[in-house]
Amino acid sequence: MSIKFIIFMVVFALLLTLILWFIFRSGKNQPIKKLKKQTKKIPTKKKASLPASNPEKPKSVLSNEEVRRIIATELFKRNPEVVTHVVKQWLREK
Repeated sequence: MSIKFIIFMVVFALLLTLILWFIFRSGKNQPIKKLKKQTKKIPTKKKASLPASNPEKPKSVLSNEEVRRIIATELFKRNPEVVTHVVKQWLREK
């Protein structure tokens, strides 16, 4: 065997080893996953329960009209634009 062939094989083996090392080395230079910033949790508003009755009156004394009036006023307090839109639509239908 000639010296040139032996030198070529040594260089080839080192080159092959270097290439395989770059491919299979531990992930030191692999891109790191970006951590998502935690969003601030907005405290949820406690749902105000609709008053079904006055404390003075028992539930059975309330009429349907009073219950509807109480619910309507509570809804109007929460979102007046939606209530006015629904009322206008209801009046158009009549």
